[in-house]
Amino acid sequence: MTTGQPGGAFTPEQRRELPAAAGPLEDPAARPAPLNGLLAAESLRCNFHEGLNITQTNSGKVGAGAMVYQGGEVQYQDIDLEGERAEMLGHITGLLEGSVKVRTSATNAGIHFYGFRAKHGEFVVTTVYAVKNPAGNYLAVMSVHDTAFQQSAFMTNGTCEVVLTRP
Repeated sequence: MTTGQPGGAFTPEQRRELPAAAGPLEDPAARPAPLNGLLAAESLRCNFHEGLNITQTNSGKVGAGAMVYQGGEVQYQDIDLEGERAEMLGHITGLLEGSVKVRTSATNAGIHFYGFRAKHGEFVVTTVYAVKNPAGNYLAVMSVHDTAFQQSAFMTNGTCEVVLTRP
């Protein structure tokens, strides 16, 4: 689809043609039980572990290697799926204290959180899957796309637990 607009912007008609993310099944009885539990979450606590770091130099040289996430716990609070927003807390926010506002999208796969870190504007995406490990925690993956200063990204795997549910 070509945009036909200066700077590549989509017209309102073209924007309506773009596919929207598929939301979760409307009927809770038709959803897998782990998805219902996740969609009821008002607050999640996540811990991330091993992952992959990818860098690219200005000359285009790409490097990749294993990494261990050392940023500590990440929390998602005040999760509002209808309003598509939440608050992200933890070292990954780039702040010593406080939180960063993020957007949310719920699908049959789980909940997706995305936004920008406060300190340098890196893009952060987290997916909490509607799949539980043997310990009963939800599987998750977080990806951070660094700024133009570093041209790197990392992706790390982890787990999340529901801390609060909606009444």
